[in-house]
Amino acid sequence: MIHTDICGSFPIPSWNGQQYFISFIDDYSRYAYLFLIHEKSQSLDVFKSFKAEVENQLNKRIKSVRSDRGGEYYGRYDESGEQRPGPFAKYLEECGIVPQYTMPRSPSMNGVAERRNRTLKDMVRSMICHSILPESLWGEALKTTAYILNRVPTKAATKTPYELWIGRKPSLKHFHVWVCPVEARSYKPNEKKLDSRTVSSYFIGYSERSRGYKFYDPILKTIFETGTTTFFEDIEFGGKNQIRKFVLEEESVIIPEPIQTITFDEVSSEPPQNIADEPHTQDDLVVREEQTQDPQQPMLHEPAPLRRSMRERRSVILDDYVVFPQENEDPNNDVMEDDPITVRQAIQDPNSEKMD
Repeated sequence: MIHTDICGSFPIPSWNGQQYFISFIDDYSRYAYLFLIHEKSQSLDVFKSFKAEVENQLNKRIKSVRSDRGGEYYGRYDESGEQRPGPFAKYLEECGIVPQYTMPRSPSMNGVAERRNRTLKDMVRSMICHSILPESLWGEALKTTAYILNRVPTKAATKTPYELWIGRKPSLKHFHVWVCPVEARSYKPNEKKLDSRTVSSYFIGYSERSRGYKFYDPILKTIFETGTTTFFEDIEFGGKNQIRKFVLEEESVIIPEPIQTITFDEVSSEPPQNIADEPHTQDDLVVREEQTQDPQQPMLHEPAPLRRSMRERRSVILDDYVVFPQENEDPNNDVMEDDPITVRQAIQDPNSEKMD
């Protein structure tokens, strides 16, 4: 099964003017193919090329394709509001490939492709922000990230995607730091004897159909490929520690809501009734006097009286309860001073017999 999704459009076109990219990911190995496209309508042509290469190289046929329910995959909506099968869906039916579409507004059902696209965008955003090259090189950075992810381990498989797809372990000896300065030997058909043999440029990717690398010449502002070069990965160059802001997000399209207009024909043409001709009652005069008051002057209202309880208040202490005064509250201070303090005084007191 193949997972596919289209990502874009992006605000900044790539080096060759593409604003979208489409990915095809194998469900078993997680090996991914990535193509830059100008429009979403090119998805069918790109899939035909991908299908022909895969089936010819692996001697296997594609059984099913999982994608979202976008117009480039399923089809466009007609005037009646029903989604009709488009060229991509019809081609899958002709080839005997079973399509698997997600439900509307459910991108999680196509999670393999969605997560891969998010990982690719995060890596590209980090690479562009820490470089001094033009932002239009995000397409080359995107191809480099896809190249790297195919050769590193993944949690979805026991081996690397490259080993499961090709059948042998990948080599990582040719990996280099992206955008590192290099001295590359470019091909110059009209090169003279005393001309410089190398070009000071930057490494931006790996060659797709050759055993070489891609480089960017900042002076001529061109991209060229060669295999004879010297990398300077340990040398710091200007702008390495300067982080710039780079936005690599899809542009959202806002569809304005239709504005309802009212014509003069819809307005009632009946003349307004003259209020002065109608008879007035006493209640109408009172209401109109209230309406003619100045709205800026606040209405003065008398404060409403507080509402008090009409219940009879009862004493907290019952009538049969006797409260004895404290020492500091007893008016007969003399008696309080004659009270015995010790045991001997209490025994010798004449009222000792009453102290039981």
